Amino acid sequence: MDSPLDAELMDSPISLRQFLINATHDGPPIGLLGSAHMPAPGRRFAVRTVDAAEMTTLSGLFSAFARAWEFGESFGHNKDAFDDCMRDLDGPALTAGVVPPTGYLTHISRAHNLLTSDLSQLEWFASSLLFYRDHYAHQAHPSATFAVVLSTSERRRPVVRERWQAAGATLAEID
Repeated sequence: MDSPLDAELMDSPISLRQFLINATHDGPPIGLLGSAHMPAPGRRFAVRTVDAAEMTTLSGLFSAFARAWEFGESFGHNKDAFDDCMRDLDGPALTAGVVPPTGYLTHISRAHNLLTSDLSQLEWFASSLLFYRDHYAHQAHPSATFAVVLSTSERRRPVVRERWQAAGATLAEID
């Protein structure tokens, strides 16, 4: 588990706002929502939505994130390149001399489809999300929130939760 908050977060659904506050303070950066509709996170958040139906493989995940976050043509479609790009989401704002967003939120819709053809990669992806959360919270200047919301139907929510827990992830339940 990531922090003392984790056991409490797993059992008690919290608001998206509280999830993002907790993620900023070393709480789980992965939230699970039993609905296709995600509430707005706030004005200063950069939000991108990706469809897990296009991300059943690691290659599909790379492509969907590259499109959503505009990685650029130099993106190498491998884990190292993905790590570099995910830790540089603030790069365009900093290069342009504008204040970067206060947070980066990726909404993964139809999350029950994520990496279903490549489940062995879920552990890597889950640990990478912790790495990005820590980067933005403790190394980026200015610091920012990094989080991912997995949305699926209420019926499929237990399947998604079990897969992520089997991969070693702690999920925050979002209401």
